[in-house]
Amino acid sequence: MSVHTQNLVPRGQCLGRGDSRRFDLCAVECDGLALAHMPLHCQADYQFVYKAVAQNGLALRFAENSLCDNISIVRRAIKQNGDAIQYASPALQDNRELAMEAVARTSSALRFVHPDQAGDRGFLLEAVGRNTRVMLLVPPPMREDREFVLEAVQRNGMALQGASDALRDDKEVVLEAIKQNGKALQYASQRLRGNKHLALEAVSQHGHAFRYATTKLRSDRKTVLEAVRRDPCSMQHSSDKLRYGITSCILSTVKAQLANGDKICIPYSNPSWAPLLESNTGFKDRRTLSDSDFGRYTSFSPLQKDHVLTTLARQWKMDKRVPKAGTQDPFRATAPAGF
Repeated sequence: MSVHTQNLVPRGQCLGRGDSRRFDLCAVECDGLALAHMPLHCQADYQFVYKAVAQNGLALRFAENSLCDNISIVRRAIKQNGDAIQYASPALQDNRELAMEAVARTSSALRFVHPDQAGDRGFLLEAVGRNTRVMLLVPPPMREDREFVLEAVQRNGMALQGASDALRDDKEVVLEAIKQNGKALQYASQRLRGNKHLALEAVSQHGHAFRYATTKLRSDRKTVLEAVRRDPCSMQHSSDKLRYGITSCILSTVKAQLANGDKICIPYSNPSWAPLLESNTGFKDRRTLSDSDFGRYTSFSPLQKDHVLTTLARQWKMDKRVPKAGTQDPFRATAPAGF
């Protein structure tokens, strides 16, 4: 028996007259669209409609007109599904606050707000800041407007996905987007995803953004080393060959620190980049970096970031000096050009 219908009527007893209201309420709690099959007096009942739109905002379509003009009913419907604003009264559709709530909840609700708001620059920028996908519904002329797109990505970097092809190939626009959200690199043009400066800036914001850099960049030793320095988790997105080299170096360091002369010590690190974390990284941050599909894990392996980076630089025939935070292009390649 559904959890909604348990204990409504004691077993062995019959329903008396009027007890069907409880079952009707249970029906709309289980499926708000059941309101469509209720008597008119139920569709005009505040309690019935409120429970229906709480389960499915689109049930507002079957509410009596006076309740479609009730701000608490409409707000509850919008909270469940932004598209429910299409069934609100014209007066509430013109309400800027409700319209913003609807668009923030469901980007497609932009189709149902008042045209004056749907075409308002300020409204659209605020909406994009709260819901990335609104950018995909912004009128094409605005998506090609460099000033508008620049301001949009400063509020929400992922809004870059809705910019025109020309602006997604604009270095300044892409830079502003990845400064706000490193993962916006995935929406940049192929040319800019191969730009070392932009890729490293994205890694500084989010280590996993390195996965969106071009294959050539993720196979470049100098770039990978700097990416790992900025955010250790970026190592898992480097090329297979370089990732193997980094992992081997890390495990060698862990073994050297833990074995204490015991040759049968088996090094282990979870996550694999744990020893590269900063020495002042707290337990909470380390636990977050250890999130996986199978749960959370924490590594207490020795923190040897400087040692590992120095060793890698030596193995990859680069400057052996360990860079300081904030230094750009710290590893000076000593190999011939094209290495």
